[in-house]
Amino acid sequence: MFQKTLKIVPPPLALAAAASAPPVLEGAGPTVEYACGHCGAALMRVDQSKPHVLMVHCTSCDSYNSTAD
Repeated sequence: MFQKTLKIVPPPLALAAAASAPPVLEGAGPTVEYACGHCGAALMRVDQSKPHVLMVHCTSCDSYNSTAD
């Protein structure tokens, strides 16, 4: 499975706006695994052909990651 490292971003104003992982967020038919840009923990496994623009809070290292390029 292809792996992509996410970009670290500042915490959102509304902390509840970010999904938390691990455990890994997993979509149907995953083709790519997204890893935390700080600690490398697996955060998401999803189908790369579908858009996934969201913020993920890494519970392993307390960093906020963005899937936006």
